[in-house]
Amino acid sequence: MSHDSNTASVLGVARAYTTSVLRKDAAALVDLYTEDARVFDTWGVWSYEGAPAWRQALEEWFGSLGTDQVEVVFDDVQVFERGEL
Repeated sequence: MSHDSNTASVLGVARAYTTSVLRKDAAALVDLYTEDARVFDTWGVWSYEGAPAWRQALEEWFGSLGTDQVEVVFDDVQVFERGEL
């Protein structure tokens, strides 16, 4: 994969993330994570083990927002590659 396609992939994930949060779509947001993800959070619970736990936390968060919306912004995204990384 070329650097340009890797950058496009990263930016695609960022767009999907921002769209999912704006729409309060927990399922779409969790789909960006692997099933065995460990997600660290500083809000209430220190970490969530696995996608199901993360999805439940997201559903609770989105539900608590009522009509409020959250806008996520990624600024100055840069992709650095070295070898196979």
